[in-house]
Amino acid sequence: MKIGRIVSQTGPRWVAYQDGDVYALDDPLAGQAAERIGSVANYPLIAPCRPGKVIGAAINYLGSTDRYDGISEPVVFLKAATSIVGPGDPVISPYAQDTRVWGEAELTAVIGRRLSNATTEEVADAILGWTIGNDVTATNVDGRDHHLARSKSADTFCPLGPYIDTEFTPENRRISGYLNDRLVTTGLTGDFYWGPFRLIAEVSHWFTLEPFDVVLTGHPPLVGDLPVMTDGDVYRAHIDGFELDLVNPFHGTRGTRKSTEKGEVTDALA
Repeated sequence: MKIGRIVSQTGPRWVAYQDGDVYALDDPLAGQAAERIGSVANYPLIAPCRPGKVIGAAINYLGSTDRYDGISEPVVFLKAATSIVGPGDPVISPYAQDTRVWGEAELTAVIGRRLSNATTEEVADAILGWTIGNDVTATNVDGRDHHLARSKSADTFCPLGPYIDTEFTPENRRISGYLNDRLVTTGLTGDFYWGPFRLIAEVSHWFTLEPFDVVLTGHPPLVGDLPVMTDGDVYRAHIDGFELDLVNPFHGTRGTRKSTEKGEVTDALA
């Protein structure tokens, strides 16, 4: 099943997505799709879940240029839950115009059951499904922000979607990122240092994972130089096996954005 969300008159609503249409879905963890609501053209998909925690994996690919010898456990970081936006939502930098910002296409796991001190087998059973993530990142403040809070957690810095695929298998899938349709990053899931199940198991020994928490599994190697975004650029994240890509424009200057959660228009800082 492909699980998503749309905006209804009463707020976000769970749906099942299939072949361009959305269907009513009462319980994303156990429910069955019901009647057809309509075309996704009329009911666009928003961020497929609202996680309590967003965990990211750093330098988790063969070919990562900043990986160093002697790493004995996964290197992870947290992104604020308020960084989540959905397909089509603009990424808006709150920083000065000379602050470099770029996208990172990543395979993303969505947790379906509480996990603590889990084995890899327990992780495999507890994953609700997989989605596409964009780990938007900005340059560190004066090179000092070792824990990446400023660089990773700004509002709109974690697009997710378009849906959660409960039947997706993560083995040997190609992940690619495009800036204005130019390939800027690509890699295979088989080239992870820490495979998704082991990565999540390790994380669960450090802190508990709850349903709808998401884990970004790592950014594949760059193709050429760092793909810094400028105002008006579009970043597209593609993973083989997903029918739809995750596409988001970049707004580098002051503007407005539409909240896909409430349907309100709010000011956005540049």
